Amino acid sequence: MQTATAVEISKCKQCACGSKLAAQYVCLLPEKCNNQFLYCDDENCSSKHDHRMAKITSVMQHLKNQVGEFREKVSTLKSNLSDLFPTFEKLVKFYTASQKALSQKNSPQDGKKYRYLDELVAKIDKLYNEVDSYSLSLDELQIEYKLEEMIKTVDVQGERLKEEFTEVATLAKMDEELLWNIYEEAISTDYVNQELMDKFSPSNWNTYHGLQIKALKSKLDKKEAEFQAFKTLVEQKLQI
Repeated sequence: MQTATAVEISKCKQCACGSKLAAQYVCLLPEKCNNQFLYCDDENCSSKHDHRMAKITSVMQHLKNQVGEFREKVSTLKSNLSDLFPTFEKLVKFYTASQKALSQKNSPQDGKKYRYLDELVAKIDKLYNEVDSYSLSLDELQIEYKLEEMIKTVDVQGERLKEEFTEVATLAKMDEELLWNIYEEAISTDYVNQELMDKFSPSNWNTYHGLQIKALKSKLDKKEAEFQAFKTLVEQKLQI
């Protein structure tokens, strides 16, 4: 844990032991000390805490450092996806429309769950803003030395935000490969939406044609694999 900075005694709550001294230390194993989480340096109090301990400033900063690392991960994801989204937005709208058409066509019993890149990007933007507010709220609690409130915030709000991050953390950089990973089935159809396609930029058209070629190659590869499997089966039958 990070080296403790100077403690502002005036911001510490009074110790529960009754000494009226500042509870400036944190017991790292409170279950062994009647769940006394914070304590002072009064001899009668501190002698009960002869195991792992840390100053309150050190523990608060440790929490903030962890949140800072998480915030950086979310920021990197936003940079890789949301910030590059405008370049691919027209294509994404086209493939989202195609994929939604597939969703309506396929039976709900098929159990397919389609993802839509524009919705995922919106979720990342929302997550980024929430993490930013979350980090600022911890800053305010840290200034007031409200460690217990900080821990509760991390345990509740922090865990929820981490769960939301996990849902989108595997997304890679916004590029042709990501479009393929999200929209492979839609790309492989003959879907046409002239209104949306008329809005493509030259760069969008290059990406579109590249994905069409990739889809065609994928179909040929699958046909070849099916043919080879059939050929092997026939050869096995002839050997019987």
